[in-house]
Amino acid sequence: MNGPITAHCSSESQNRSAIIASMLKTANVNHKTAAAAISWFGSDPNIAAAPHPTGIYVDSLRRASRFYSQVRGHDFAKITSPTRHRDHPGMYFGRILVWTEINQKGKWLNLIEEDELPKKLWDQINIPDGAKPNYRVFNYVFDENSHTVYFEGKNEFGESFGPTTGRRLFANLLSEQEVTGGNYDMSVTLIPDETAVDQILDVPRLRKLVIRITRPNPDTTTSSARRRIFDELYEADAKQVEITYTKAAGADNLKPTPNIKHEAELAATDGFVTGFGYDISGRKVELSTDAIPKKFTLSMDSGGSFFARLMAALRGRR
Repeated sequence: MNGPITAHCSSESQNRSAIIASMLKTANVNHKTAAAAISWFGSDPNIAAAPHPTGIYVDSLRRASRFYSQVRGHDFAKITSPTRHRDHPGMYFGRILVWTEINQKGKWLNLIEEDELPKKLWDQINIPDGAKPNYRVFNYVFDENSHTVYFEGKNEFGESFGPTTGRRLFANLLSEQEVTGGNYDMSVTLIPDETAVDQILDVPRLRKLVIRITRPNPDTTTSSARRRIFDELYEADAKQVEITYTKAAGADNLKPTPNIKHEAELAATDGFVTGFGYDISGRKVELSTDAIPKKFTLSMDSGGSFFARLMAALRGRR
């Protein structure tokens, strides 16, 4: 079953812990039925006529909490149902639960004997139903107003849950048939660092640039360029547009124009951007916005909980 700011916990020089955070933003959910379109974590194809209902984001997360998803190798994860914070309107919190799946009917190794454990012995192994090994837990916070999920990327025990793993988890959970009812197209965007687009456009000997723009959230389509993209996708009944620029034969590299850079900036927060080139040794270079997540540090001195530290950090960045 399948189912942004990420936070990492580390030690500082004065035995104080710090949490580093990066952003994950859900984007592009479009209602498919003949009824008025509803936006979930993304664009509303008909915002003027039918804005998305209040609470649809949180309701979908609650439905998603009934499922789990494979996120990396043998690791699986799920989220707990979001809980409204009584002192912060529009803010919700929950936990990401991670574990390792094992084949209980598979063979067992006797490490001391360096051989297979006799079947009569591994038949005696009894793991209770619902018990999962290698359990790890990470906090998450959902901001209903900005449609953004913030989650720990490294907890107080030094256990990690990376940005791309977080994006994969939420994307998988929110694509469940029982969550969407088959009525929505969903995608999740990992919010990149402010320098990500420049880094990608500066890839040495840039030969190809791939820009994917999904329908942006209707309540964030403030610029004329975003509105134009949104209108074009809606007119075409499309959930996304992908543009590929490839250097011409004989050219040393691509030379992104101001318009291309603007397209890339739109895709950075609603989609993705990937650049391909070659380094000085002639080796292929590939750099994507997913590889340059937005991160910041949350001081343990700002509060006793992840939520309190996150709120303090967000206030400081405004």
